[in-house]
Amino acid sequence: MSNIKPNLLTVLISCGLGVAGVPARAETPKAAELCNNAVNNQDSQKVGSAEVVREAPRGRQDGMKVLAEGGYSQVSDPFIAVTRDAQIYAALRQLVRELPPLAADFFKSHSVVAVFTGLHNTGGYSVMMTRNGRGPLLVSESAPPPDMMTTQALTKPFKVVAVTTKEDESVSVVLQGGLAAAVLRPYRVASGELMPEEGRGGARAQISGIEGGLKVARYGGLATVFFDLRGAGAKGSNFLQTSATAVVGYDGLFTLTGLEAKPFAGQASRRLRATGRFAGVDEDKLEIEFASPASKAAGGLSRVGKLAAVATAPAPPKRQPGESMY
Repeated sequence: MSNIKPNLLTVLISCGLGVAGVPARAETPKAAELCNNAVNNQDSQKVGSAEVVREAPRGRQDGMKVLAEGGYSQVSDPFIAVTRDAQIYAALRQLVRELPPLAADFFKSHSVVAVFTGLHNTGGYSVMMTRNGRGPLLVSESAPPPDMMTTQALTKPFKVVAVTTKEDESVSVVLQGGLAAAVLRPYRVASGELMPEEGRGGARAQISGIEGGLKVARYGGLATVFFDLRGAGAKGSNFLQTSATAVVGYDGLFTLTGLEAKPFAGQASRRLRATGRFAGVDEDKLEIEFASPASKAAGGLSRVGKLAAVATAPAPPKRQPGESMY
């Protein structure tokens, strides 16, 4: 029933938190304005009930509830957001009017994943999400068969779900088929250093390098960064495989908070803060510094590491009507 080609590109991500800045992209002023309004005008986006609109269909998707879905979003280009943050959710509500209000406490036990497939010149397209138990969330786009009668109108399919997660737990998201290539821009770590947690007696393990890569999804002022990092020469004990959505400022600055830090910064750190900046031509350079909350005696933040990355491919092109991702 679908012409999706399986596993053309699979990306593993897990979700975290984001915090707000101001929107950046001039080429999508409407989306940037909406994100800015959601962040800076919180009085107009008071969060309340944690009620969801309906259960996931046919009971196949354990621990997942559909918040909104349809064929006519305001998002014209493929994009994905993953968050456990009320402010980022408020920005998503500006893009998807059907989303219900959610209390801040809702995000202590749920993650929200929003997927937009971009512009199509007919109906028949939809977002597919499935999850068995506490396994990964599998995401793909379903396209109509060639012989299917479809609505002859421009559509922008989307789906937003809430996934049950523990407070210190991440949810893995796997993008399948052509969706990953249509959404994500890859970056390679060019340089970086990781400072593991202090050992007994205050001794700190030897500083190691950081290797691996990142992938970035952009829409207007929103950016979702997917981390796939490991400590070079650290015997595989230090790694970061998580993601976060934030709002990027006009100067390219953004801050991501609430990333799960244990595998990357040590067992003593449960949460990680990442402060980053997009730079270069067409945002082809990315700099990020990591920090975790210091002890109560020390106060403030304890520096964990930093990296510089360069894009290895152009940003995904904007979808034109009639164009297929397959």
